[in-house]
Amino acid sequence: MPAKSQAISFRLSDDKLRGLTGLAAASGLSVGEYARELVMEKLDGEQTARREMEALREAFRSLSSQLSAFRSEVA
Repeated sequence: MPAKSQAISFRLSDDKLRGLTGLAAASGLSVGEYARELVMEKLDGEQTARREMEALREAFRSLSSQLSAFRSEVA
């Protein structure tokens, strides 16, 4: 069963709306569809960034541990 979805709304200045409208038209999408795509890309990107950051933290912890072990062996 697909997850339940809900509508959201927000306001944009006239300039921002014109820009969004132009980008949507160039993409062949409605303004609402294009705005949804932008939001979904941002959310997906942030989740990816969080996963990458955690992987980097783990790599740093591992390297730090290895460096400490190396220093102990050398000393």
